[in-house]
Formats: sequence, structure tokens, C-alpha cells
Amino acid sequence: MKNGLAPPFGVNPPRLDATDRKILGELARDGRVSFAELGRRVSLSSPAVAERVQRLERAGVITGYRAEIDPRALGY
Repeated sequence: MKNGLAPPFGVNPPRLDATDRKILGELARDGRVSFAELGRRVSLSSPAVAERVQRLERAGVITGYRAEIDPRALGY
């Protein structure tokens, strides 16, 4: 993540299984989804999803979360 927790991949990129990839896809579509809802979408419990997301953050796969802002809503 942007707070310095993400190590560079170097020669050992993290191994991602199909469930990790599903989680990443869901987070890419909706980064604000709760762990409970994310778990329903990928057929895991909320604690299992939380553990995987935290592992993906520590591994540097998830590098941050951001808000997309419509400039027109701000008058631009």
C-alpha cells in the first residue's frame, strides 16, 4: 500500500489462486464492498476474505484504494 507496507516483488512475485483473483476482480469493480458481501460473492466467510485481502495488501498486490470523483459535481 502507499503507506510503505508493500515490498517490491523482485524475483518472487506473490502466487495468486483463483479465489484471490476473484477477490481482486470484485474489489476492482467496487473497492467499498464489505468483507461480508465480498465473501458472499466469492463463497468465503467474512474472516477468510479479510485475511486474504490483508495478505494481498502486505504482499503489495493491493496498493491502495481510491475514490473516483466526477469533476462536474465540483463545478469543473
